[in-house]
Formats: sequence, C-alpha cells, structure tokens
Amino acid sequence: MKNLVAATAVVLLLVAGAPAFAQKAGGTLRVFHRDNPPSASIHEEATISTVMPFMSVYNNLVVFDPATKQNSPDHIVPDLATEWRGEPTARPSTSSCATA
Repeated sequence: MKNLVAATAVVLLLVAGAPAFAQKAGGTLRVFHRDNPPSASIHEEATISTVMPFMSVYNNLVVFDPATKQNSPDHIVPDLATEWRGEPTARPSTSSCATA
C-alpha cells in the first residue's frame, strides 16, 4: 500500500512539473469583461470597463513601459511619438509624431 501511495505521489509530481505547452501565434484574444462600457472615450471615463476594451483601439504619444512592474517617469516609452522634450514640472511638452 505504501508503494502505491509513493508511486502515485511520484507520478503526480512528474506531471505537475512538466513544461507547459506553448501557445500558437495568431488567433483571437478573448477576455472576460464584466460590464458594458458607458462610452468609448477613454479620456472621459476612468473605469476599467472603458479602458480595458478600448485601449487597444487608441494610440498614445507615449506610454509607461509595460515590462516594468511600477510606473514611473523613468520608464516612459514611445508609442506614436518619435521624440519628446519638456521639463518634468513644465507644461506643455513638445513631441514629434511618426508619419504614416
């Protein structure tokens, strides 16, 4: 009986430690969304119900680097902007955009 329990434990550990199967490129990303967005304006609405479904539709001049865990001014990366200038406390700043 002890051998059966030990063998079962070993098999479960081997199965749980197996590498995950890689996803294939392409396809459709499906995300559960719990609400209907009140509008499509991510500039006027600040809830996740608006921002999550419409963020992929709009482009920004600059965005925070999604690879970093915490947003800070040191981790700003370009989206549409090719360059930007400005003091941290000064407004407005100047930016140049990529041409289509």
